[in-house]
Amino acid sequence: ELALVGSRYFPKDGVLKYYLGAARIRQGRVEDGEAALQEALDCAPGLVLARTALVVSRLRRREFGKALGLLEDRGNVRADDRRADAILDRIESWLRWRRLTVFGGLGLAAVGLATVPITWLGLVPVACGLSASFVGLTAFDRQLDELISRQRGEEIRRGLRRLAHQRDPSQVVS
Repeated sequence: ELALVGSRYFPKDGVLKYYLGAARIRQGRVEDGEAALQEALDCAPGLVLARTALVVSRLRRREFGKALGLLEDRGNVRADDRRADAILDRIESWLRWRRLTVFGGLGLAAVGLATVPITWLGLVPVACGLSASFVGLTAFDRQLDELISRQRGEEIRRGLRRLAHQRDPSQVVS
């Protein structure tokens, strides 16, 4: 709620919009959270944490095209956080790898299906292709889940770091 109040007083502050969007996504209000994260990117295009949160949210909802579009839009923007920018690079390579394995596996399965009427050995490429597609999908989902849990841990660490650097520990952490 503090981010909501702050974003009303400072409507062009990308960091406040990021915190507002992240809080709304955690509350389950995903559409509102994504809208706030998009506003954060409009206010501060170099805010990589907002872009990362928006990409991860879109990937959770299986909107791979929109996520890739966000990743490609960062081309000329100078990133403000190298670690988060490296995470975005990794996500982009995962998405390309996922696409390659899934479509490659499906292509191999299609070739195998085309040869099944000629010989029963066509079932081997079908099985290999479907296995490759399944492995690509499963591996990507596991990587995404691991990234989400790592981001949660990073947010907790940031909050604890702010608490540790606070002069008066009885003050409220914002």
